[in-house]
Amino acid sequence: MEGTRHERAAIVIASYIIGFITAFLFAAGTTDLQADPFTSLPSTNPASVAAAVPSEVVEPAAEELVGAEGELTYKDGQLVYTASDGDHLLSFNPETSGLLVDTEELTQGYHVGSLNYTASKDNQFIFFCEQQTAASDTCLGYVYDTNADRIFQISSDGETLSITSEEASEALWTAVGLKIGSYYSVNTSAPWVMANGEGSLDLR
Repeated sequence: MEGTRHERAAIVIASYIIGFITAFLFAAGTTDLQADPFTSLPSTNPASVAAAVPSEVVEPAAEELVGAEGELTYKDGQLVYTASDGDHLLSFNPETSGLLVDTEELTQGYHVGSLNYTASKDNQFIFFCEQQTAASDTCLGYVYDTNADRIFQISSDGETLSITSEEASEALWTAVGLKIGSYYSVNTSAPWVMANGEGSLDLR
Protein backbone atom coordinates (compact mmCIF):
# COMPACT_ATOMS: atom_id res chain seq x y z
CA MET A 1 0.00 0.00 0.00
CA GLU A 2 2.81 2.36 0.90
CA GLY A 3 4.54 1.82 -2.46
CA THR A 4 1.25 2.29 -4.34
CA ARG A 5 0.61 5.68 -2.67
CA HIS A 6 4.07 6.90 -3.64
CA GLU A 7 3.64 5.67 -7.19
CA ARG A 8 0.28 7.49 -7.51
CA ALA A 9 1.76 10.69 -6.09
CA ALA A 10 4.66 10.46 -8.54
CA ILE A 11 2.24 9.97 -11.46
CA VAL A 12 0.15 13.01 -10.40
CA ILE A 13 3.27 15.19 -10.06
CA ALA A 14 4.59 14.03 -13.45
CA SER A 15 1.21 14.81 -15.05
CA TYR A 16 1.31 18.38 -13.67
CA ILE A 17 4.86 18.88 -14.96
CA ILE A 18 3.96 17.58 -18.46
CA GLY A 19 0.85 19.79 -18.55
CA PHE A 20 2.82 22.88 -17.54
CA ILE A 21 5.53 22.26 -20.17
CA THR A 22 2.89 21.67 -22.89
CA ALA A 23 1.06 24.90 -22.01
CA PHE A 24 4.34 26.85 -22.00
CA LEU A 25 5.43 25.51 -25.40
CA PHE A 26 1.99 26.22 -26.93
CA ALA A 27 2.01 29.82 -25.64
CA ALA A 28 5.56 30.41 -26.93
CA GLY A 29 4.71 28.98 -30.35
CA THR A 30 1.73 31.27 -30.90
CA THR A 31 3.50 34.58 -30.17
CA ASP A 32 3.15 36.93 -33.18
CA LEU A 33 6.27 38.35 -34.77
CA GLN A 34 6.42 42.08 -35.39
CA ALA A 35 5.40 42.82 -38.99
CA ASP A 36 7.17 45.09 -41.46
CA PRO A 37 6.09 48.77 -41.02
CA PHE A 38 4.92 48.92 -44.64
CA THR A 39 2.34 46.19 -44.09
CA SER A 40 1.54 46.60 -40.39
CA LEU A 41 0.85 50.33 -40.31
CA PRO A 42 -2.35 50.24 -42.42
CA SER A 43 -3.88 47.81 -39.92
CA THR A 44 -3.11 50.05 -36.96
CA ASN A 45 -6.24 50.98 -35.06
CA PRO A 46 -5.94 54.67 -34.07
CA ALA A 47 -7.99 54.03 -30.93
CA SER A 48 -5.39 51.54 -29.66
CA VAL A 49 -2.52 54.05 -29.69
CA ALA A 50 -1.85 55.98 -26.47
CA ALA A 51 -2.82 59.67 -26.64
CA ALA A 52 -0.13 62.33 -26.33
CA VAL A 53 -0.42 65.77 -24.78
CA PRO A 54 -2.75 67.84 -27.02
CA SER A 55 -0.92 70.17 -29.42
CA GLU A 56 -1.41 73.89 -29.90
CA VAL A 57 -1.37 73.45 -33.69
CA VAL A 58 -4.66 74.32 -35.44
CA GLU A 59 -6.47 71.18 -36.58
CA PRO A 60 -7.12 70.79 -40.33
CA ALA A 61 -10.71 70.66 -41.55
CA ALA A 62 -12.19 67.19 -41.97
CA GLU A 63 -12.30 65.91 -45.54
CA GLU A 64 -14.00 62.82 -46.83
CA LEU A 65 -14.03 60.56 -49.89
CA VAL A 66 -16.59 57.77 -50.07
CA GLY A 67 -16.45 54.70 -52.32
CA ALA A 68 -18.45 51.52 -52.76
CA GLU A 69 -16.20 49.47 -50.48
CA GLY A 70 -15.06 51.98 -47.89
CA GLU A 71 -14.60 55.54 -46.69
CA LEU A 72 -11.46 57.67 -46.71
CA THR A 73 -11.18 60.50 -44.20
CA TYR A 74 -8.51 62.97 -43.16
CA LYS A 75 -9.27 64.37 -39.73
CA ASP A 76 -7.19 65.42 -36.74
CA GLY A 77 -4.01 64.80 -38.73
CA GLN A 78 -4.92 61.19 -39.54
CA LEU A 79 -5.56 59.69 -42.98
CA VAL A 80 -7.82 56.71 -42.28
CA TYR A 81 -9.47 54.25 -44.64
CA THR A 82 -12.51 52.63 -43.02
CA ALA A 83 -13.59 49.29 -44.50
CA SER A 84 -15.88 46.50 -43.36
CA ASP A 85 -13.05 45.06 -41.23
CA GLY A 86 -12.36 48.34 -39.41
CA ASP A 87 -10.09 51.38 -39.58
CA HIS A 88 -6.77 51.36 -41.44
CA LEU A 89 -4.44 54.21 -40.45
CA LEU A 90 -2.39 55.17 -43.52
CA SER A 91 -0.53 58.26 -42.27
CA PHE A 92 -0.62 60.57 -39.26
CA ASN A 93 0.76 63.96 -38.29
CA PRO A 94 2.52 63.65 -34.91
CA GLU A 95 1.76 67.30 -34.05
CA THR A 96 -1.98 67.35 -34.76
CA SER A 97 -3.10 63.73 -34.37
CA GLY A 98 -2.47 63.32 -30.65
CA LEU A 99 -0.92 59.87 -31.31
CA LEU A 100 2.14 58.92 -29.29
CA VAL A 101 4.38 57.03 -31.73
CA ASP A 102 8.17 57.03 -32.03
CA THR A 103 8.64 58.28 -35.61
CA GLU A 104 12.39 57.56 -35.48
CA GLU A 105 11.50 53.88 -35.85
CA LEU A 106 9.22 54.51 -38.85
CA THR A 107 10.22 54.78 -42.49
CA GLN A 108 6.61 55.35 -43.57
CA GLY A 109 3.34 56.26 -41.91
CA TYR A 110 3.77 59.84 -40.71
CA HIS A 111 3.93 63.33 -42.21
CA VAL A 112 4.40 66.97 -41.21
CA GLY A 113 2.22 69.85 -42.34
CA SER A 114 -0.66 69.04 -44.66
CA LEU A 115 -1.01 65.77 -46.55
CA ASN A 116 -1.73 65.54 -50.27
CA TYR A 117 -3.87 62.52 -51.14
CA THR A 118 -6.41 61.33 -53.68
CA ALA A 119 -8.39 58.14 -54.27
CA SER A 120 -9.20 56.39 -57.52
CA LYS A 121 -12.84 56.51 -58.62
CA ASP A 122 -13.58 53.01 -57.29
CA ASN A 123 -11.54 53.67 -54.10
CA GLN A 124 -9.37 50.62 -54.78
CA PHE A 125 -6.20 52.73 -54.76
CA ILE A 126 -5.31 55.68 -52.54
CA PHE A 127 -2.35 57.92 -53.35
CA PHE A 128 -0.75 60.01 -50.59
CA CYS A 129 2.57 61.81 -50.30
CA GLU A 130 4.36 62.17 -46.95
CA GLN A 131 6.58 65.19 -46.28
CA GLN A 132 8.65 63.97 -43.35
CA THR A 133 10.63 67.12 -42.50
CA ALA A 134 9.41 70.71 -42.42
CA ALA A 135 12.44 71.93 -44.38
CA SER A 136 11.86 69.59 -47.33
CA ASP A 137 9.96 70.63 -50.45
CA THR A 138 9.57 67.03 -51.62
CA CYS A 139 7.49 64.16 -50.28
CA LEU A 140 7.54 60.37 -50.41
CA GLY A 141 4.70 58.97 -52.50
CA TYR A 142 2.73 55.84 -51.65
CA VAL A 143 -0.27 53.96 -53.01
CA TYR A 144 -2.50 51.98 -50.66
CA ASP A 145 -4.21 49.01 -52.33
CA THR A 146 -7.48 48.64 -50.40
CA ASN A 147 -8.11 45.13 -51.76
CA ALA A 148 -4.69 43.79 -50.76
CA ASP A 149 -4.52 45.98 -47.61
CA ARG A 150 -0.94 46.94 -48.48
CA ILE A 151 1.02 50.14 -49.01
CA PHE A 152 3.44 50.37 -51.94
CA GLN A 153 6.09 53.04 -52.44
CA ILE A 154 5.94 54.88 -55.75
CA SER A 155 8.94 54.16 -57.96
CA SER A 156 10.24 54.58 -61.49
CA ASP A 157 12.87 52.29 -63.03
CA GLY A 158 13.30 50.63 -59.64
CA GLU A 159 14.17 53.90 -57.89
CA THR A 160 12.11 55.93 -55.42
CA LEU A 161 10.37 58.75 -57.29
CA SER A 162 11.12 62.24 -55.98
CA ILE A 163 7.85 64.21 -55.86
CA THR A 164 7.51 67.92 -55.19
CA SER A 165 4.70 69.21 -53.00
CA GLU A 166 3.19 70.96 -56.03
CA GLU A 167 3.22 67.76 -58.10
CA ALA A 168 1.63 65.86 -55.22
CA SER A 169 -1.16 68.44 -54.91
CA GLU A 170 -1.95 68.10 -58.63
CA ALA A 171 -1.81 64.28 -58.77
CA LEU A 172 -4.84 62.66 -60.38
CA TRP A 173 -6.21 59.31 -61.49
CA THR A 174 -6.51 58.74 -65.25
CA ALA A 175 -7.43 55.96 -67.68
CA VAL A 176 -3.96 54.44 -67.21
CA GLY A 177 -3.78 54.85 -63.45
CA LEU A 178 -2.03 57.58 -61.50
CA LYS A 179 -0.46 60.70 -63.03
CA ILE A 180 2.07 62.76 -61.05
CA GLY A 181 3.76 65.57 -62.95
CA SER A 182 5.13 63.99 -66.14
CA TYR A 183 5.00 60.47 -64.66
CA TYR A 184 2.16 58.00 -65.13
CA SER A 185 1.38 54.43 -64.03
CA VAL A 186 2.80 51.63 -66.17
CA ASN A 187 -0.39 49.60 -65.69
CA THR A 188 -3.68 49.91 -63.84
CA SER A 189 -3.14 46.91 -61.55
CA ALA A 190 0.08 48.34 -60.05
CA PRO A 191 -0.28 52.13 -60.28
CA TRP A 192 2.69 52.70 -57.96
CA VAL A 193 5.09 51.61 -60.73
CA MET A 194 5.56 54.69 -62.92
CA ALA A 195 7.31 55.83 -66.09
CA ASN A 196 8.17 59.25 -67.45
CA GLY A 197 5.90 60.37 -70.31
CA GLU A 198 3.07 62.64 -71.38
CA GLY A 199 -0.54 62.44 -72.52
CA SER A 200 -2.92 60.53 -70.30
CA LEU A 201 -6.68 61.00 -70.22
CA ASP A 202 -8.00 63.01 -67.28
CA LEU A 203 -11.02 61.18 -65.83
CA ARG A 204 -11.81 63.60 -63.00
